[in-house]
Amino acid sequence: SPLAYYVATVFHLLGASLTDAVKMTYVLATALSGLTMYGFVRRLFGRSAGLLSGVVYLFLPYHLLDLYVRCSFAEYSAFVFLPLVFWAFWELLESPSLRRVGLAALAYAALILTHNATSLMVTPLLVVYSLFVLTREARGLSLSPNRLARIKLFMRLGGALAAAILAFALSAALLLPSILEREYIAQEQWTQGSFNYAKHFI
Repeated sequence: SPLAYYVATVFHLLGASLTDAVKMTYVLATALSGLTMYGFVRRLFGRSAGLLSGVVYLFLPYHLLDLYVRCSFAEYSAFVFLPLVFWAFWELLESPSLRRVGLAALAYAALILTHNATSLMVTPLLVVYSLFVLTREARGLSLSPNRLARIKLFMRLGGALAAAILAFALSAALLLPSILEREYIAQEQWTQGSFNYAKHFI
């Protein structure tokens, strides 16, 4: 997934060396990941909870492992978009609109274009999360069957599906070749040597 490298390239084109460009992208990803988690949790539970969540998110052991041990540049950058994706879909499911469909699609596509393995793991969680939010809305319908309310529920579901489809379309330049041209990729390089998953259990 290329997005983190595109950001580093912008810094490089502005005059930074390649090494400094990567370091600057790490700094940017660190700041933005804390801010996006703060913004998401603040929206749900208030400023204090948002501040605590943002700080904890920055100092999660796996987050620090990606930075200081694995130097997993793309995966570390994906931490910026994890809160944004769930935040955008929450806003969309709470009150659907074309603008919110677009924002949710952009956040989800940015995650895919930043680190496709993370997006693969997050997608089932996003589905469960979206169904949870919709189920909460549906409980109210069972108490008060209202045709308009049911239409709104289907609009929420349709908005989430539209955002997902638009996100896949926006990231098709990455997704389609990775699916259709897998035989041309040396996939074993990602499971052997230092990439062997068994070496990362410790």
